[in-house]
Amino acid sequence: MGQTPMNVVVEIEGEGKAEYKYGCTVTGLRDVADKGIEVEYEDRDGKTSTTIADMVIGTDGPSSTVRKILLPDVKRKHAGYIAWQGTVPKSEASVSVEAKEAFFEKFAFPHSRRNQILAYVIPGENSAPKPGKRLINGTAKRHPITIPVGEMRREILNQQRAHARKILSPQIAEIVCYTPQSFI
Repeated sequence: MGQTPMNVVVEIEGEGKAEYKYGCTVTGLRDVADKGIEVEYEDRDGKTSTTIADMVIGTDGPSSTVRKILLPDVKRKHAGYIAWQGTVPKSEASVSVEAKEAFFEKFAFPHSRRNQILAYVIPGENSAPKPGKRLINGTAKRHPITIPVGEMRREILNQQRAHARKILSPQIAEIVCYTPQSFI
């Protein structure tokens, strides 16, 4: 499988190969003796396929299908906070030079009463590590609710942005304010 915007294959000599299949839903996992783990999944078009893997890492969020398959008796517990998360293109014209510089090759971890934020640069589309193509990733730990990507009401998003401008440093507030699609 080649690299596309929706799938990434990483292979490092002597380290093996990792394959990320975006937009797929795991529907089953089965131990196949000395072959590995058979992963059954459904793609975006509804087609069901299987693959054999040495290792499966479930990064499918708090309502993890992988966890439900492997540990059906484990129930999710609320930790008492949520994390607002989003990414901003580093080349975004509305982000100041100061904000861009604050996150270049460093982790920013400001905190205040009842708030913690982590912001740093990550590779952009197709794992682009080049300056101008990277993203600034920001995560703010705050409210006890959950809202999927794209479903946050505009007034809630505006309240969060106003709160960020009020209590955070200008560089961190920019990340909150210029993130197009926050999710929690």
